[in-house]
Amino acid sequence: MKKSYVVFLMIVFILSSCTSGPIDRDAETKPSIDQDHTATPRPTRMPTATPYSCDDEIAINNDWTTVYCDNFEDNRNNWADEDTDNLATSMYVIEDGMLVVDFTGKVNQGYQSGVIQWTNIANVREFTVSIRGEIISNFDNVTWGINFLGDDDKFYSFMLSNVGTYWLQMLDNDGWKDLIPIKSHSALNWDDVNELTIEVSGDQFNFYINGTLVDSYSASALSGDELSLAIWAAEGVAARLEFDDLVVKVP
Repeated sequence: MKKSYVVFLMIVFILSSCTSGPIDRDAETKPSIDQDHTATPRPTRMPTATPYSCDDEIAINNDWTTVYCDNFEDNRNNWADEDTDNLATSMYVIEDGMLVVDFTGKVNQGYQSGVIQWTNIANVREFTVSIRGEIISNFDNVTWGINFLGDDDKFYSFMLSNVGTYWLQMLDNDGWKDLIPIKSHSALNWDDVNELTIEVSGDQFNFYINGTLVDSYSASALSGDELSLAIWAAEGVAARLEFDDLVVKVP
């Protein structure tokens, strides 16, 4: 089932002053952007048995049960899709054993906003999810990550940028809240592949990057169970994102 609707998100990105356009890597200054994130959820996927011989070895909890595994050898999990509207153009394809996303945020708020899209993977409440991702872009204003414990307009969102930073936010009825502020960590690879692993057990969230525990957070869990892959880009920014080795395990 496909759904689409708009939500708005305000975060302070990794930049420092206002701008009239997207930030190219060659720019000398990096402006701040108030990002109105517009969300377009994609089809919900229920956790299933591993659909084919799939490498499900991850950084932690390999004794847990695998409920979703995709090495993107083909499109049997229906990732391939193309979407365009007044906010963004995105194309999801399976290519060379990876999920490849060509994503462009359209200019609609005078370069003061961005667009977020997420694709539901599974419905789980206690889990470990792991995925490898890389951002290929001339712009800094691109992120990817995982939304979890989602329920319509409520979820937690852990994101990675292509300039060595990460953060955690929550969307609820009162809007977006910063839970873990923007941080850097030596475990993060700039402009290269990063493996993100998130463990959720009750009210405890643990975040691993390339096998290193970089942060944890404790909170009263939201009531939802949607687990999603999320991509964000500022207006006018184009990026290619490559993903591989998506695994979801439960205790």
